[in-house]
Amino acid sequence: EYNPWGKCTAIAANCAIGDILFSDGTCSTDVVDGKTAIAVVVYKSDDGKCGQALALKSINNDRAYNFGKSGDIPDLPNYDTSLTASQDFASCENTKIILAHDYLGHDVTRYVHEYTTTGTAVGDWCLPAAGVLNSLSNNIDIINAGYTKAGESAITKDLTSSTEKDAKYVWIYSSLSGIKAAYKYDGRPLRAVLEF
Repeated sequence: EYNPWGKCTAIAANCAIGDILFSDGTCSTDVVDGKTAIAVVVYKSDDGKCGQALALKSINNDRAYNFGKSGDIPDLPNYDTSLTASQDFASCENTKIILAHDYLGHDVTRYVHEYTTTGTAVGDWCLPAAGVLNSLSNNIDIINAGYTKAGESAITKDLTSSTEKDAKYVWIYSSLSGIKAAYKYDGRPLRAVLEF
């Protein structure tokens, strides 16, 4: 069975940031009778073919999760500044790397990896990269309008990314200041992302 999630399939070409993404891979500016909304589009690649959409709900009702213990994650690139971190869009690749080194206690990726909705399976969802959360920050009003149209709450809390700064810090979306570095062991809500 064809699964459009977790890779660029060019279906994002028919979507815009702030659109509601449905379980059948289609998008709309509003809810559509007979279709199941699963996310809101928060990022599109420069060529417009690839996208990423953030889940309608946080995992476990905004429960706070630690990114993991201190320690540099092998094979996961480090980004020293918010400018360089905002260029990281490798949400699913980062998630796979972190999962491969779960002995460091990265519960965040396990919860995101196991998240499912109608039309998706275990492993389809990922922890968003800092570039995706930077796009969220830059487009927060139109994205929150998408959540409202889908009947969900606006994003008002900080969110963890899969982008590492160094052994102690990870990049996050801050509802007050955009992308910033924060301690890995500080708890934040998790919201999964779909690459499509």
